[in-house]
Amino acid sequence: MNNFQNNQDIQKHGCRALWNIAVNNEENQIEIRNLNGIDPIIKSMNNYQNNQDIQEYGCLALGNIAVNKENKIEIRNLNGIEPIIKSMNNFQNNQDIQKHGCRTLGNIAFNKENQIEIRNLKGIEPIIKSMNNFQNNQFIQKHGCRALGNIALIMKVN
Repeated sequence: MNNFQNNQDIQKHGCRALWNIAVNNEENQIEIRNLNGIDPIIKSMNNYQNNQDIQEYGCLALGNIAVNKENKIEIRNLNGIEPIIKSMNNFQNNQDIQKHGCRTLGNIAFNKENQIEIRNLKGIEPIIKSMNNFQNNQFIQKHGCRALGNIALIMKVN
């Protein structure tokens, strides 16, 4: 991915591969971080904001990688929260991006600093819009509620 940043197809398949590698496998999630594999996902999402496939697979990859506690922090440190929010804002009618965005923000939000960052980046609004736009999508409703609940944990403290 690093060597072919101008090739959207490689970026798409790279995000998809990292998503699959990180599914339910904490060792792989840690290894992706150790090999600096999170940054190329974020760069792809930033560089190809109009490519729905890259946005979807980027959200999926970050969502799986963010299951790991340290990875949540690394994603924030690499400014990886904003592209997820932008993706949800840019593709409000794409159910797949909305459901994976809600899930990913929910995973990332299980961290105090990330909760603050999501709130500061106005990440609550796209979650609520998604839930309103897709009221019959159980996945979006479930993960939207989870994301809002995780974000609200810090709001109770403030």
